[in-house]
Amino acid sequence: MIQIGKKLGDFLVKTEISKGGMGTLYYAIDTMLNREVALKVIHSRFAGDKNFVKKFRNEAMTQAQMNHPNIITLYCFSKIENYNLIAMEYIKGTSMLELLAKKKRLPLETAVHLLKQILRGLNYAHNRHIIHGDIKPGNILITDENKIKINDFGIAKILGDIENKEDALPMGTPSYASPEHILGKGLDSRSDLYSLGITFYEMVTGKVPFHSESNSSIEIERAHLKTCPPKPSVHNPKITMEIEEFILKAIQKKPELRFQSAIEMLEVLDQFFKSNQKEENYEN
Repeated sequence: MIQIGKKLGDFLVKTEISKGGMGTLYYAIDTMLNREVALKVIHSRFAGDKNFVKKFRNEAMTQAQMNHPNIITLYCFSKIENYNLIAMEYIKGTSMLELLAKKKRLPLETAVHLLKQILRGLNYAHNRHIIHGDIKPGNILITDENKIKINDFGIAKILGDIENKEDALPMGTPSYASPEHILGKGLDSRSDLYSLGITFYEMVTGKVPFHSESNSSIEIERAHLKTCPPKPSVHNPKITMEIEEFILKAIQKKPELRFQSAIEMLEVLDQFFKSNQKEENYEN
């Protein structure tokens, strides 16, 4: 754990934001550029693991290839003292996870407005042969200006860079993982779109379609593979037939039955809603 107030190179650590399995995220100031940053610092117990550090560096290299308004901007990967870290854009706002915990579910037009931004970010990544691999509410940030920022391409891979099983994508979050991800099959952009379909289902209903009373990952994964999801309108009668059909297509178990691209999903949404929707304050 890094002491608050410590300076790592040009970065002055101000406060801890969150802690995960791979590392800790801090709010810091880049004193050279007088810029706010988020620092993801690898846990010290992994510092001597060359394979883990390599994966961490690959995360930085993957995200550094992207420059899009709906994707977190990465500034640099550095090793300072004994710390391996990534400096990235600091977002003032909230996550979709926090928003849903507060709101339970979102108004349909609000949810669609946010979904369109996520799709634009994913379309940009997919066009560069990059898949995210763990799309879920916790990896979707919303700025104070109500703009989406997709975060944490930590388990993303460049398509075609998987040469053996050791390089296979690690498992995403079970509640949002696609059937092919659960089965350990090769992934493409349609896996991200499935996970986004599950996320959108939750955005408009307040629930994920597959869950376990005992919080069993095995039960959740089995449901993704074998169980038909409840219609979203069961949980939210205000959902239109068109949006219900849209969601159910997005989360088809066979990739060939889903939407085949983010652009296709955007085009369908544009048929349902006017492109000049009213901006909403998602914190109210």
